[in-house]
Amino acid sequence: MSVKRECFPVFIGLHVICDIKKSSNQSDFDVAQRGRPKTDTQPVMVRLPAEVLAEIDAARKNQDDLPTRPEMIRRMIEAWLRKTPDDQE
Repeated sequence: MSVKRECFPVFIGLHVICDIKKSSNQSDFDVAQRGRPKTDTQPVMVRLPAEVLAEIDAARKNQDDLPTRPEMIRRMIEAWLRKTPDDQE
């Protein structure tokens, strides 16, 4: 099911929300769905300094497919793990 781009304001007290009409026409607006994570993975919570995040974001922009930040971090870790001892000098 997709969502039309039309927005009809709905007033609730002092707040205005947007009532979006749903449509079965997929060409109007495609909604990305993430889906369930793979079962053979585990989440990892990591805090990174702003400088490191800026470097990760800069590396993301150099990719053809502009991966998400988590995907870029996965790619960086996988590339680091594939390095041989000679490459790490």
